[in-house]
Amino acid sequence: MTAKPLYRYADGRVPNTLAILYTALAYGGGLALLLAPNGWLNALGTLLLAHGMIIAAYLIHEFAHGAIFSVPKHNEWAGNVCSWLCG
Repeated sequence: MTAKPLYRYADGRVPNTLAILYTALAYGGGLALLLAPNGWLNALGTLLLAHGMIIAAYLIHEFAHGAIFSVPKHNEWAGNVCSWLCG
């Protein structure tokens, strides 16, 4: 019995990994910048957080179609995480 690959499509490994990583870093970084004492950093944090949430919304769509991971349960879990990030 062979293990399933993580991603559904082999050519999607790099772009999907980068999109998921960007979403996590933009969300965390944007939140951190919102807590900074500088107004300009707060504004940058707002934009970064919003962009991370937009990418998370696109990812929700892909997870719902099962287009990212090869195991349906992984798509469901990741979709729930992105849904939580989008609020």
